[in-house]
Amino acid sequence: MTKDSLASAQSPPAIADFLFARRESILNSWRTTCELDKTIQTVSNLSREEFNDMVPTILNILGQRLNNQKEESSAILVASEHGLQRWHKGYTLRELLKEIGHLFEEISNELKTYQELYPASDPKLFAEVYPKMLTLYEETVEGSAARYDELERTAAASRADTLQSALDQLNDLSRQRTDLLRTSRHE
Repeated sequence: MTKDSLASAQSPPAIADFLFARRESILNSWRTTCELDKTIQTVSNLSREEFNDMVPTILNILGQRLNNQKEESSAILVASEHGLQRWHKGYTLRELLKEIGHLFEEISNELKTYQELYPASDPKLFAEVYPKMLTLYEETVEGSAARYDELERTAAASRADTLQSALDQLNDLSRQRTDLLRTSRHE
């Protein structure tokens, strides 16, 4: 019996269990895809643990949603922490969003593999899975981008404060110079 015919003869595992069993493959394929993406420059500087960061928790949340279980954490908060970590690692917002897109593309590829391995699976199952995955994708983008935006605003405000301070110092020096010139002319 071939691998495909063996898989077809067995009853299909729950999709959440299948994705959990394929987690290492998802994470490895995701990293490889990100490394090959010329628009993401920062990946090679990260260790495996740094690269994976909060993604295993995001995958846990997906599994919990697929199993209709209570979620261990808010996807938006977890993604926010991921965005913070990527900010500290020097990612641009574009790199962050591309990376998230690649992650969910890899998850989608695994769902296609599931469909290929278990062609007799109920199509209604996928009608339930894809909206849950899409919602998680949206929450991941929202959380990561919102945190990144917040950090950008904070950094911009800090730069503006620094510039204002420098301008105030220049204005003060200019006043002192004007006063000095006025005093020297008067004498």
